[in-house]
Amino acid sequence: MQICMKVLIDNEISANIAAAKVMRITIYIYAFIYLLDVLGIFVVPLKAMTVTFLICAALLITPTILIKFSMQEKKWLKYVIVLLSVAFISVSAAVLSYHVKTVYIYPIAIASLYFSGSLNLFATISTIICISIGQFVSFFLTYVTDENIHNFKKLCLFHILPNALTVFAVAMIFNMLSKRTAKILTNLSETYQKARENDALRQEKMIAENANKAKSDFLANMSHEIRTPINAIIGMNEMVLRESEKQTVLEYASNIQAASNTLLSTVNDILDFSKIESGKMEIIVSEYNLGKVLNDVITMIEVKAKQKNLTFSVHVDENIPEKLIGDEIRIKQVLINLLNNAVKYTPNGFIELEIKGSTDANSDTVNLEMAVKDSGIGIQKENLAAMFEGFQRFDIIKNRHIEGSGLGLAITHKIITMMQGRIDVDSVYGEGSVFTIYVSQKIAGNERIGNFESKYRKTYASKSKYSASFTAPEAEILVVDDNSMNITVITNLLKNTLVKLTTCMSGYEALEIMETKKFDIVLLDHMMPEMDGIQTLHCVMQIPDHLNADTPFIALTANAIAGVKNMYLSEGFTDYISKPVDAVALEEMLAKYIPKEKLITDGNQTSKAAEAAESPEKASAEKQPEDEINTDESLIDRETGIANCGNMEKLYNKILKMFCTMYEEKHSELNRNFEQQDWQNYIINIHSLKSNAYNIGCAKLGDLCLKLELSSKNVAADKNKEEEIAFIENNHSDAMKLFTAVKEYIESN
Repeated sequence: MQICMKVLIDNEISANIAAAKVMRITIYIYAFIYLLDVLGIFVVPLKAMTVTFLICAALLITPTILIKFSMQEKKWLKYVIVLLSVAFISVSAAVLSYHVKTVYIYPIAIASLYFSGSLNLFATISTIICISIGQFVSFFLTYVTDENIHNFKKLCLFHILPNALTVFAVAMIFNMLSKRTAKILTNLSETYQKARENDALRQEKMIAENANKAKSDFLANMSHEIRTPINAIIGMNEMVLRESEKQTVLEYASNIQAASNTLLSTVNDILDFSKIESGKMEIIVSEYNLGKVLNDVITMIEVKAKQKNLTFSVHVDENIPEKLIGDEIRIKQVLINLLNNAVKYTPNGFIELEIKGSTDANSDTVNLEMAVKDSGIGIQKENLAAMFEGFQRFDIIKNRHIEGSGLGLAITHKIITMMQGRIDVDSVYGEGSVFTIYVSQKIAGNERIGNFESKYRKTYASKSKYSASFTAPEAEILVVDDNSMNITVITNLLKNTLVKLTTCMSGYEALEIMETKKFDIVLLDHMMPEMDGIQTLHCVMQIPDHLNADTPFIALTANAIAGVKNMYLSEGFTDYISKPVDAVALEEMLAKYIPKEKLITDGNQTSKAAEAAESPEKASAEKQPEDEINTDESLIDRETGIANCGNMEKLYNKILKMFCTMYEEKHSELNRNFEQQDWQNYIINIHSLKSNAYNIGCAKLGDLCLKLELSSKNVAADKNKEEEIAFIENNHSDAMKLFTAVKEYIESN
């Protein structure tokens, strides 16, 4: 069976090799018969048996010799093999006995190995001819008498004809069996081939899944590190916009804001496209304000349009409901993608955003029609079909000066499809394009958007000077973070809101505080030693009638990967906010969950906040000599550190002191974790030191801690454990020496 399968799967060469092997085995069988004759068991004359054996052995070994001389690929070899097998049975029958009929099927059996009807016929005819000739010769050599000459007719009728019919019948049986066997083996071969292909596909799928998992793991580990410097630029630039009085500085800051948002958008596009590829793109449904979404989008795009002297107009249907239910972030994202493309591909002329809405009778949904029109370069008809594929750039030579990843439209199309909507494109090459999105959103309230243009202008004009978006002097907020510098930053970012802050640095301490005090919101860091944020929340949830059972818990996290929000919601958190904490996002999050009766959002709050908070200039003028700490510029970037502290130099000097204060404890903990190979706590402590180092502007220490953190995470996850432990062992002492050096630099300056 295996030989036949190999012949079918491979080729005729395999059949030649198989036939030669069968003929070699026949020699061994013939040798055994010869031995039995020598021992007297058979009665064939020894001389005749010896001659016959030598002749037959020579015939049977010939195919093997031909194959040894690389003749296996010759087309004629199969016919030679069949003729040699015919000669073998002819010699055997003629010399030994013409009554030996069982060996007549031998050539036919050999021919059957090739699964060829023509070769079977050739073997049948050759066998009949040869055994007939052999019997004639044997008859005349054995019985040369006058009496036997008269029995020639008897020889033909009773010997040659029956033998020929027997051979023919056997050949037909073999031919039929050969066809059926070939059919069965062909099916088996196809099944085997499919199995091999399926196995190959499974292997390829496994490789692809592993590669995709490796990419997802990389993004999970690195997304925070990619976004952190961008968020720092955006956040610190926001402090400049809030605090600066100089018009030129505000203009520079506005340009930085636009460029930073563009960079962040590009990074987010790359991360989002990765989510799409891995099937982890998600639509998060919540209530949102359409007017605010449009405000944010237009504010960003208007700056870019002005830079190119483009006319940017907005038309919004006044009857559209203002509060809707859907994915606010994704709606904003698709509008920004389309408008960004319009700006990029419109050298002069106009850009127009038109928002329409219609509602069906007795329906709680609004059908939005959002169109982006431009007078740009347009799209050629042959390129329209590929518009929504990833990494597509058309007219590359002509448009080589246009920046972008080529992912925006692919992401937009995927998002709209996931929302059960559609996107159409109508374009005339050289004249412009119209992209129209059709998507339905649930209605959350009866209030209409009204005259959007006047609302937008009023909102935009009010952004020239920062003021807290609300004040809440009666609101009680608990901030839980094991990193004292993070607590200091959050405390100062919320200073203008006048909220009452309580802070602590562990889950255990938070539980003690919450036993006796009711809070309006708890900001809870996820990654803390001993008891992390999730465990802390679960402890609260497990206590019946806990004082803070209905308090909104908001996770503080550095994760920026797909599914993180669902993960926190499933664990019991009300919401989450990414770190480094964005000031505006933090205020919006608090305003969302602070009880409405405690929020003050009228015009008087600005003066209250201004009276309660010092500006950086005032803080700098009033600071005491002991607050001033100079640091070595080669080790610490002071400007970066100040920017990370909301552009408040006094706060930065305070954080430098805190860095030195926590040195002894953190240094000892890290060494203890390292010596005991307590990788879980090592991860937490090295993560904390990394955050502190970046906050004070010491990128060298922060980068080394980041590498140690990633390696320790791999050790904890049992990935490349030996290599990662070796890396930690080689670099831990360097990190500790650098930690000490930074502390000494701060103290000595």
